[in-house]
Amino acid sequence: MIKLHYNFRDVFRAARFGFSAKKMWVQFVGLLIGVVGYLILAYIAFLVGTQYSFMEVWNQFKFIPFPFGIQFAWYGWILLALGVVWFVAVNLLTICAVSKVTFEQLRGDEFYEIKESLKFVRSNWKAVLFSPATLALFIIVLVAIGILFGAIGRIPYVGELFIGLLWIPIFAVSLFVIYLMVIFFISFLTAPAVVGTTKSDTFDTLFELFSVVNEQNWRWFVYQILLLFTIGIAGGVLGLFIKYSLGLVNWALGLVMGDKLLHVMNNAYCYLPSIPKVLFIPRMCSFFFPQLLSSKVPLPIPWSGDIAACLIGIFLYFILFFWYSYGLAVFSAGQSLIYINLVKRKDEKDLLEKKEDLEERVPEKVEAEPTEEESKGGSNKTGSVKNRIRRKKT
Repeated sequence: MIKLHYNFRDVFRAARFGFSAKKMWVQFVGLLIGVVGYLILAYIAFLVGTQYSFMEVWNQFKFIPFPFGIQFAWYGWILLALGVVWFVAVNLLTICAVSKVTFEQLRGDEFYEIKESLKFVRSNWKAVLFSPATLALFIIVLVAIGILFGAIGRIPYVGELFIGLLWIPIFAVSLFVIYLMVIFFISFLTAPAVVGTTKSDTFDTLFELFSVVNEQNWRWFVYQILLLFTIGIAGGVLGLFIKYSLGLVNWALGLVMGDKLLHVMNNAYCYLPSIPKVLFIPRMCSFFFPQLLSSKVPLPIPWSGDIAACLIGIFLYFILFFWYSYGLAVFSAGQSLIYINLVKRKDEKDLLEKKEDLEERVPEKVEAEPTEEESKGGSNKTGSVKNRIRRKKT
């Protein structure tokens, strides 16, 4: 079992625990499956919810359509929402799988297999997905009740009196809804780690979410900031390696290929998505991958160059997914470390020392040897029984 400090220093160890081939592979596959599902639904949304044709969507967005600044019909927005839900759900499950691998690694099992973690997720996926879904359902119901009260308030004379009398309860419910919204967003960060470390069901996962927020809110918040800092540093280091590796490849191949490589790479960059101008994303991309922000104008090249550009463009997506998979692996390992620390603080219980479930362990039968007195007593009893049998026969 790996020894932890059970304080903020454990959060920084997420960078090391996340740098694992099997953890990054699980996150990579999750990203790939999530993006493919979103890609299909997003293209359908563009085709049925806008005036875009397939080639117009392809020329503007390539493999990952972003709906920024585009008007959709209401059913188009529903399809896009389903695509986002699919992407989030798949990645929540893969984060849970990586949390399980991290938990077993912390307990000393360095060879815990991906196959076992996926079996675990297959058995406990409901707790991961239904925890935020249950909170969302509660929020929707309470908001719907508030809208119903607003409709009652429109009744002349009676409506305003009704609202006036129930103003304090309405405010209390509204405050509770805001509280549930906070728990709802926290569930996306913490619920996979709760399930991965405790094998809890939906009710127990919700209970732990409320317990963490109520008893360890400031520590949870500080640890999340430290984890975000760790992800930024670790991901930045890997991003620099990827950046200079691509530069080395272009330099080495360009010594012989010359302008042919420049034309192929230019067309390969055309397959990359347009980066949305949101928060710090353009600045980060301009530092690590400026090709994502450059003007993408394809050049006329032979058919063989077009095929090579298409293949390189797909491989560039894989490189980006590889980069993101490390950040997600650090995130997953960090959430496990954070939750183990918080349980130690609030419940004074070490999850790493928790015994395996009886279903996963074969009980050993231990036969106690009789003492000398018991053996003598047993021999005397057998002797007396034999004497009684002899007397009956005589």
